[in-house]
Amino acid sequence: MTTMIRAPLKSGINRTMDDNRCLEITRATIEGYGESQWTEIMAALHEWQAAGYLAIVKDPRDAAMDEICVLMKKHIETTSPWPDWP
Repeated sequence: MTTMIRAPLKSGINRTMDDNRCLEITRATIEGYGESQWTEIMAALHEWQAAGYLAIVKDPRDAAMDEICVLMKKHIETTSPWPDWP
């Protein structure tokens, strides 16, 4: 997987969690930060799911833009900058 897609996807999801205290991630968020590179997006999501960072509840490729596709369990490969998050 290219770092050019993985890094902004990971950072975007982590930032969404920090900014909005949001544990539910929509297709719009995934597609936007992943630049619509679905092969790379899905590989990253499956890897992060296997590592316990998130749960894929619906394939984002088949979801409406505002539909929840991923439930976050914790920040991806980092910790929150907010000590009491969530």
